[in-house]
Amino acid sequence: MTVLLGTRELDQLRALVERRMGLVFHPHQLPMLIDAAQDTARHFRYADAQQLQNALSGLPLGAPEMDYLISRITVGESFFFRDGPQMDFLRREFLPTLIRRRRRQGKRTLRVWSAAAAAGQELYSVAMLLRELLPDVDEWNLHLLGTDINAESLRAAVEGSFSEWSMRAVDASQRDRHFLPHGGGGARVRPELQRMARFSILNLAGEDFPSMLADLHSFDLILCRNVFIYFDQQRVHAILSRIVRCLAPSGVLMLGASDVVAVNIEGLETLQRDGMCYYHLLDRSGASDLAPLVEMPASAAGRGPRGAEQASEARRLADARSDMAAQISGLADKHCWQDVVSMAERAALRGLRDDAPTCRHIAAAFGNLGRHEEALDWCEQGLVHDPTSAEAHFLHALLQVEAGKDGAALEAFRRTLFLAPGMLEAHHQLGLLQLRVGNRDKGLRSLRNALQLARRQAQEGTGEKRSDAARMLAVIENDLVIHDQEEKPRQP
Repeated sequence: MTVLLGTRELDQLRALVERRMGLVFHPHQLPMLIDAAQDTARHFRYADAQQLQNALSGLPLGAPEMDYLISRITVGESFFFRDGPQMDFLRREFLPTLIRRRRRQGKRTLRVWSAAAAAGQELYSVAMLLRELLPDVDEWNLHLLGTDINAESLRAAVEGSFSEWSMRAVDASQRDRHFLPHGGGGARVRPELQRMARFSILNLAGEDFPSMLADLHSFDLILCRNVFIYFDQQRVHAILSRIVRCLAPSGVLMLGASDVVAVNIEGLETLQRDGMCYYHLLDRSGASDLAPLVEMPASAAGRGPRGAEQASEARRLADARSDMAAQISGLADKHCWQDVVSMAERAALRGLRDDAPTCRHIAAAFGNLGRHEEALDWCEQGLVHDPTSAEAHFLHALLQVEAGKDGAALEAFRRTLFLAPGMLEAHHQLGLLQLRVGNRDKGLRSLRNALQLARRQAQEGTGEKRSDAARMLAVIENDLVIHDQEEKPRQP
């Protein structure tokens, strides 16, 4: 069956792809879009182009038809150690320097994000470098995350099997150390390397980051290479702005040779090495646009008021604490994490540590900025005052994951679901953690529980709750696709 696309249908499809995925197709790229649309229509047995157009307009981004189309319009071809000058810089300079700094600090943790991971070659390349540079690699808490819009590519990344073409820049010693022979040619990454990497769906043109929930924050290294060829300049600027906010202090961003962006990116310093350049985050610690805080009344400062004066002082103190808690809550709702932390650090905090919601907001702010020890301290202080808060236990679980304490995280997720059995995000995150620690059956069961909840909430919910459930539904469906639990394609 051949599905013909006229000029009007092609313009509509082109606009839909740009609106829904952020991908821009220039005139010389239209034949690829036409081929992808025709292939999608044939695969899902749509009768004509208009029926395909109508279906794509109403489907969520994670629907099988959308995933199928995406897999045919994004280039997933990559290979290990692609872009030699950048990989040499990571091997010889950036990673050794970062490792030495962390050893001096007594913090054996590193965070890396491959933002256009394809089938995982880039992220596994970094994992190999780390295994070679860290003789005590098992004592480190390494967060290596790969994201992509293409679910089919990510499923290949999770499987970890690669063709000889993908392996062409891997030398013999690296192959022996990090790969196993694979039937039919090519090779498969060894389990110890496979366990280092985690993969998930992400549309960079969306609004899903920075986010501690999605583990998209405070990265030491972000690789976002050969991505911006798909976007217009306005969207490139918006994506780069969010990526910059995902960098840890002194973090580094590396782009691809084909990514045409401004030489100077706001908030970043451009540095050059032989044959390549990279971007370094300027120190923003302590930076804040907040006005100076009004000092809270301090009844413990030695005045010792009595009677009516003491009661008045207590009321003023309570009002000041209430005002500060409201400001922190408002900033947290807007994800102004640096401002929350600045306020927490500059304020007279006496009394705020007794307010459970405020403790949770401050903990979330520290966590999103990568300051996990302080985040755990604030979160646990909040749990002292409200031990039945499912939201606080959920945050505690996420922070334990960040700390590499998987057992404590599992227990915190279970406490969360005991208090709030219908918390969709907790079922989802528990499933992902179970998969990561090797409990495949339990992980898939949690993901299926999350899928059922998402479907029900998307059907029965209203307003923002319904739209959030629909978004989560697409995310969970894609996670199941990645882990070989693909559901049958929808039929028109």
